[in-house]
Amino acid sequence: MASEDRPTKQDDEPVDASFDEGPERDASGRQVVRVGEDIEAGGAAAQLGTARYVIAGYLAGAVGLAYVLGKILTASWNKLAEQQAVVDRAPWITQVAEDGRATWATLVGGIIAIGVAVHLYRRVDIRSWLNEAASELAKVTWPTKQEVTNGTIVVVVATVIATVYVALLDRFWGFVTDLVYRV
Repeated sequence: MASEDRPTKQDDEPVDASFDEGPERDASGRQVVRVGEDIEAGGAAAQLGTARYVIAGYLAGAVGLAYVLGKILTASWNKLAEQQAVVDRAPWITQVAEDGRATWATLVGGIIAIGVAVHLYRRVDIRSWLNEAASELAKVTWPTKQEVTNGTIVVVVATVIATVYVALLDRFWGFVTDLVYRV
């Protein structure tokens, strides 16, 4: 490219034309991010791409598992504390008041859930499968508000028409059967 063809600043220094074009975009208009590139506007979230959804899924799964395990452990602990045979063999089971059992059980459930989440995150096969699923979901084109509204209207109108049609058929066949069985 000759120096006269290149864009210039006011003091006639050549400038890099790639900055004028903006960031690279794919066919859908999304900014293309290469591994190791730094994006000033997007920050860390843009650099993570679909991996942030996978990490959020692991976190949500761990929180859900901690909650469920906490409830199961609390119910089990309370049930065992009601059994006199268990209390006779393990008196320590009643040393914690019933109100405090939920706290301890949730803490133990949380520790177990964190361990499970870390174990599953370290498994490359599971993590790569989740990354592939997240990248496929990122390719989905979600409907706009207008498309959802139009689809809802179509479904409601079709339902009303079908209801009126079936009601009219019911009345008609009721009338016909009354004529036949009256004779």
